Amino acid sequence: MTTGLLEKPVERVAGRPSLGGHLSATSATKRAAAAPAAPAARGFGFGRRAKDGDLVALCQHLAALYGSGIAVAEGLRTFASETGSKILREVIAQVVADLEAGRSLSEAFDRHPNQFSAYFRATIRAGETSGTMGATLERLARQLEKKQEMGQRIRNAFAYPVVLTVMIVSVTTFLVTYVVPVFAGVYERIGVTLPLATRMLLGLSGFVSANPWLPVVPILLGLAAVIYVRRKPAARLALDRWKVRLPVVGRLWHRVVLFRFVRTFGEMMGAGVPVLEALDLAGKVSGNAAFDAALATVREGVERGMGLTEPMRRTKWFPASLLQVIASGEQSGRVAALLERASDMLERDIDLTMKRSVSRLEPLLTIGMAAAVGFILVAVYLPMFDVMQHMGH
Repeated sequence: MTTGLLEKPVERVAGRPSLGGHLSATSATKRAAAAPAAPAARGFGFGRRAKDGDLVALCQHLAALYGSGIAVAEGLRTFASETGSKILREVIAQVVADLEAGRSLSEAFDRHPNQFSAYFRATIRAGETSGTMGATLERLARQLEKKQEMGQRIRNAFAYPVVLTVMIVSVTTFLVTYVVPVFAGVYERIGVTLPLATRMLLGLSGFVSANPWLPVVPILLGLAAVIYVRRKPAARLALDRWKVRLPVVGRLWHRVVLFRFVRTFGEMMGAGVPVLEALDLAGKVSGNAAFDAALATVREGVERGMGLTEPMRRTKWFPASLLQVIASGEQSGRVAALLERASDMLERDIDLTMKRSVSRLEPLLTIGMAAAVGFILVAVYLPMFDVMQHMGH
């Protein structure tokens, strides 16, 4: 039977509360978590959101304020005057007004759910409840920085494969649309018999020339698919389940999902957020609907007193090495600290997996480009060789 999750009192490990006691939140925290957020201020919707980098700077600024004797409202005014984000300046102005009206910082942030994620707001609320706001803000800033860095590394790693794919499509489209028709006119005037490959290529060229709108179709289909997936939870669930099973990049997606969950779950546990609330928010931060749905098994297990390890094993999402770390944390009452180490381990695994995935994709794309261009060139020049052969006779 797992110990430490439900039986131990709240302990301090390196200045952070351990896992014991997280399940029993104070009534104030429960009421704050259950209370619906106030609607966002008018004009802050429609996709306008502050960047993660601006939020990192905000958290670092607030962390420096706590313990310095400076009023939070005054410090926020100073930050608003220095930040380059117009949307964040507008939001902070309303946050300051709420603070001066007697609301707490978490209540002021709760009034802007379009700007501050549920994870962000829950962390601030937990910091206020536990009285460790400075340390909580520093952890929140570190978490947002990790998220930003991870996204940047993934974009950088796959920049070359994306550019190569665009080049393949562009070169092939140019050859089929402009080069092939020139040779087609020459062969028609000569009256040479065309081989099958050339006839197939000319048919494709004629179809593309007669339908110039054809390249727009994949873009429209992609946009329609995105809208459909966003509106249909079942489609989002199927897509997210399929992504982690892809042959080359599936393992990478899987590791990224686990990294987001473990990092967020560990940080929220360290901030004093109750286990069930931390599971809910970390599941959403993972960015994978299939993984979030699988966490229902973990929530049920925690409610029944089973702990974390066994329910997580049943989801089949967690590798044995990660489960071993979580089990050790439960036994020692140091889940938050060990989850932080596990997230560092996953981060290194992601970097290695990215390198392997890119090293596999690049030769495949290069071969694909060579095959497409080679087929076009052979199909174009093959009749010319026949003409030269007949002229030699």
